[in-house]
Amino acid sequence: MASVLHSGSDDGIGSKLESGHPSPGIDNEVNGKECAFSRPEPFADLTSTRVEYLNVAGPLLPLVVQQGPQRGEGEEKGSIFWVAKWQRAPEYLNLLYDLAISSVLSVFGNTHAILDGPSIIAYFSYFIIIWWVWASQVVYDCRFQGNDWMHRLFKFLELGAFTYIGVFAEQFDPTNIVPPSSTDTFDEIIQYQSAQAWKGAAIAYTLSRVLLALQYLYVACVTKPQPRREKWDSFVIPIVTCILSAVLWLISALLTQSAAAKLVLGYGALVLEMLITVGASSLKNSISPSYGMLGDRFADLTVVILAEGVLGIVQTLASVVSGFGLNAGGSKLNGYSECISSLVIVFGTWHFIFHAYDPEQPFRNPRTSTSWAFLHLPLHFLILLLLTSMTGVAVFGNIYGAVNMLSTEYIQSLNLTEVDTSRLETLLSPDTVLQFNKLGLDPPFLTEVADLYNQSAVLSIFQNGSDPDAAPPTIDPYITSLVYFTNVMWVAAGSYDVNLSPLTSDLYNQLTNTSNAWYNDSDYMSALENDTQNTYLEYCNSFTLDIATPAQLFLPSAGGLLLLAAVLTVFRTYGIPGPEDESPASVTWPSYQLHSVGQASVIAMYPTVAHMSRPWQIVVMIWDWTPFALHVIVAIVLLFCGFLDLPTNTLDRQVNPIDSVIAVGWALPIVAIAFGVLMILDCVILVAARKARGGRFMHRIHHSKEL
Repeated sequence: MASVLHSGSDDGIGSKLESGHPSPGIDNEVNGKECAFSRPEPFADLTSTRVEYLNVAGPLLPLVVQQGPQRGEGEEKGSIFWVAKWQRAPEYLNLLYDLAISSVLSVFGNTHAILDGPSIIAYFSYFIIIWWVWASQVVYDCRFQGNDWMHRLFKFLELGAFTYIGVFAEQFDPTNIVPPSSTDTFDEIIQYQSAQAWKGAAIAYTLSRVLLALQYLYVACVTKPQPRREKWDSFVIPIVTCILSAVLWLISALLTQSAAAKLVLGYGALVLEMLITVGASSLKNSISPSYGMLGDRFADLTVVILAEGVLGIVQTLASVVSGFGLNAGGSKLNGYSECISSLVIVFGTWHFIFHAYDPEQPFRNPRTSTSWAFLHLPLHFLILLLLTSMTGVAVFGNIYGAVNMLSTEYIQSLNLTEVDTSRLETLLSPDTVLQFNKLGLDPPFLTEVADLYNQSAVLSIFQNGSDPDAAPPTIDPYITSLVYFTNVMWVAAGSYDVNLSPLTSDLYNQLTNTSNAWYNDSDYMSALENDTQNTYLEYCNSFTLDIATPAQLFLPSAGGLLLLAAVLTVFRTYGIPGPEDESPASVTWPSYQLHSVGQASVIAMYPTVAHMSRPWQIVVMIWDWTPFALHVIVAIVLLFCGFLDLPTNTLDRQVNPIDSVIAVGWALPIVAIAFGVLMILDCVILVAARKARGGRFMHRIHHSKEL
């Protein structure tokens, strides 16, 4: 069999069973010398440095890829690849790792609602852990990951470490990381579970650091001796940093007393890792990650996170269109307009982030690429925050509007029908009854209301004394109605998977446990009704704030993302000037001319106006930065809306203009209009700039090199 697999044919072409096609000569993989299986001289022109081993079962990958500087592959300015292009791991292997972080984020997002500032901090505290596990691995992959069996084993172990961290997502809470002295009460059990989650996540993070250190050690061992000595700091610094971080996180996991010490040890080590990674990447003698590969990986993760968020939006909007609340509130716009607005916002988010991203355009220098990459930490978090708050806006509009209107009709039906239950059909519209029926209440809405009518009639007869022998009612209709509608709001929130705060949950339990039995003591019943009403109003207020908080974050998160995307665009197109970029202005421009602010090198960007007067050059300079300025202005306006917080109010009062915008359903359309206008202006301004540079409106095929 071996002779068949490795024998050449009579004409000197390698076995098709081995290569699948006439394969090039097999060069020595270490020193480039021709081995015994090289093809004869007539086929020397087909010889390639790439070794093609192909079996019917797939490529015959090597166990180990020896690494070293690839001098012939420095297509990026100032970069030296440590792995040849044909030796790099395939992209689909990287995509698998990118999807892992999306899955972990999805699990964490489903169990941790954004209700207030502390919940946002808790969300970010977990997000930064898994994001850095991913990012630090990407920095390694973009330098050293080869297409060999060892790196596939490493990738399997990386996925295991990532999954291990994700296992503890549900109970993760950085405010409860010290185990209690006992587990006798329910709260102590929750605290114990949270402390165990922190311990598990910290140990998982420790293992991920040990694994990353082993990968750097492995690369140092398989690198050629001379390059290893020249670039020794590129191996030693990451190894020492990862080991130090692993030790600190392990100590944080095992501590059982001080919560502050546990947090400082863990997150301090993580921040230290980030700073050392950024600093080491900019060292002159370091092996910098490939600019193009680094940009592609971070861009891929951005798309994955955006797509994961879109999935959540689609699910929410499907519930909005078909679930409780559609056309039942005071909203001026229905669920279909929310769908259109969400589509515009999602596409606008993609446009602002990726419009200036060109994988063929290299970064100016390592400082620019590294800064651009690490700015994706706040970018990815803002994307998650924007998409979460966007679904919150749709949910708030549906629940708030429907509850507000239905409660009014509900109370009116109780007040006006008196003893005539036949009037129920005329007072409650079919749409109102439909909304209640969508919730699957127990007892059903019509059954409950009819029973309340009957009890109200019995109470009326009993109290007015028209029938001396009249029996008292068995329940208090007013208390029963408040408890029933408390359950309506609770079930409505559950239909949209809204996580309510502990305060709202406590008030709900208090109301549902309130006795509605009737006692022949008017003072007692009056006091009980007043107490129940006060608790109900407090519940309504807390419920409103719970469903409004995600919606409240929508405008500022949209502004923050827009601002950060504009900054990233400048980093991508202009970058951080390096010493090699500095050149005397007199070389290219006459002394009276201004340099183009938007260009990295001093060149005549606009030939048609290059020799015009200084005022016209100022116009050109301003024109260059107009899109950026417009994006920043709109972003600042949206961010300012974050200061207009939703006040503590009841369901029937809105005293803040931004609250009113959210309540009537205009938050999504306003941001959609802003994003849409900015995209149109981008198109107009950039096409005009293209024309001013001598380009055409239509890029014709036979003018492939024109602007």
